[in-house]
Amino acid sequence: MDAPGQTWTEIFFDRQPPLNLDDMVHDSVPLRQFPCHDKIWKLGERVSQDMPAGRPILVLWIYFPDYPEHEARAQLRRIPSEIHSIDRVKNELDPFLNETRAYEHIDRCCPVSRRAYFPRFYGVITDINRSRFPERYRLRRRAIVLETIKPNLASRRILAAERFSVVVQEFGRRLRQLSLTSFEIEWYQSLLDNRLRRVNALYDIGITHGDIRDDHFRIPGDFYDTVLYDFSISYTYSPNWPYCVNAGRPRSLSSIQKRERNHIQNQIYRRAEQLDIRNHIAQSCQTSLEIIEHEFCCPLNEKGLDLEMIILKVMNRPDVFAMPSLATVLPFLERACPEHQPTWYISRARSLKQYESAWILHNESEKQPGVTEMSHEIISLCGKILANIDNLEINHQSFFFLVLLPRDWVVEDLTRRLLAVCSSTVSSGREGVTMSKAKLLRD
Repeated sequence: MDAPGQTWTEIFFDRQPPLNLDDMVHDSVPLRQFPCHDKIWKLGERVSQDMPAGRPILVLWIYFPDYPEHEARAQLRRIPSEIHSIDRVKNELDPFLNETRAYEHIDRCCPVSRRAYFPRFYGVITDINRSRFPERYRLRRRAIVLETIKPNLASRRILAAERFSVVVQEFGRRLRQLSLTSFEIEWYQSLLDNRLRRVNALYDIGITHGDIRDDHFRIPGDFYDTVLYDFSISYTYSPNWPYCVNAGRPRSLSSIQKRERNHIQNQIYRRAEQLDIRNHIAQSCQTSLEIIEHEFCCPLNEKGLDLEMIILKVMNRPDVFAMPSLATVLPFLERACPEHQPTWYISRARSLKQYESAWILHNESEKQPGVTEMSHEIISLCGKILANIDNLEINHQSFFFLVLLPRDWVVEDLTRRLLAVCSSTVSSGREGVTMSKAKLLRD
């Protein structure tokens, strides 16, 4: 039972409202409209053909049917309320409005670094006409426009190395009950750390997702995570007493956190039971599970490693300009893998502690018609931030290089050499390249 006289804010935050509470409360403003009327645009393809035909999720935006008044009336009959009108119930249960509120709140309240955890939000369309909509779909007049999320490196994010909180460490002990190698345990711990980082960013600004499914961290058919999406039953904090939270009764943030965090752990544990990272890599390398298991656990000195510098092209800003987490860097290493060494990226992923990192921003600008000028700026090097990360000049042609540099290398004039390497990598058009120390010094 809630204590008499408690406000919704006191209940939701367990009488411990965050210091940034005032920043979470905003006057009602019109929805941000996507400026599409004077532009040529069309529908994207459905993300998955397995999605229900009545509510397809498309590549660029999610369509929602209007939430009808008769459903709101039926809901009020099932769960009566003396303080909520039909319009208020419609407003809280409408998936389109829930989604929009969450994305607009993220844009207002979430630090730039943490926005990497979610799709970029461009606005809404509320008046789609039939001419824009294929006949095979029932007309939906409203849409939320997001960045295109695809199962490739252009959509992936790099998150900083794991912090291995108490929760993650306890999860590791639970994983050791399974027949897993140390590398697999570290990967699943990294995956948990990264997913908790995403939901914790929501909790910190007063949002609860409400539908923390495995396929809401990665799009259907993809193995690796991209962003956390689908906020259709999310709750965004308001001081007004809600009719419901995440399609359930109003309850505290702490109780929701506990349930969602446990749910995420159980999802990943089930994947670990199925050895899914081992199966994925065996399929990717077109080899046996036994060979992959050996690659996961054989002594690295047995392989006679001669570590090289690794340069990875990253299209999206990381949450921290530092060493990458195992779970997020693995697909980038996979794409940088030499053709004749299909398991190369496993040994490099296992050797991350022997590397230091550098982050470099690539920009392009057209100084005069037909002439593009490239520039590179070192943002961080070996753990030191060298640029003003709050005011980076980033445009639609910008991207980053993550350089993994062996710790035992001693290189004179390193800054100049790194900038030169980045320029040559752009020219190669590849998403990942490697370079020996001898070649770096020669160039």
